[in-house]
Amino acid sequence: MLEQKWRDDDQLHIRTRHQSGVLLLEEIFAYDDLDRLERVDYSGSQLPRNTAGRAMTWQLACQVVGLGKAKTQKCSASKDGEHFSL
Repeated sequence: MLEQKWRDDDQLHIRTRHQSGVLLLEEIFAYDDLDRLERVDYSGSQLPRNTAGRAMTWQLACQVVGLGKAKTQKCSASKDGEHFSL
């Protein structure tokens, strides 16, 4: 079962997936003052994986501004126990 909770400003706050009463994945979303996604925290038995196949417990997002015209680029960092990548 998929459940989503929204903030008062219509931004997604929490998304959870359960199966047979077991939490598979909970994602908690955080936004900056301009309502841009800033961080996602993960918990549960089916954590997302990075390109090396390691489970992620959180992920950061950043905005990159180009010369003249603003450009958005997804940047991420993840922490998975002993490993940290950016």
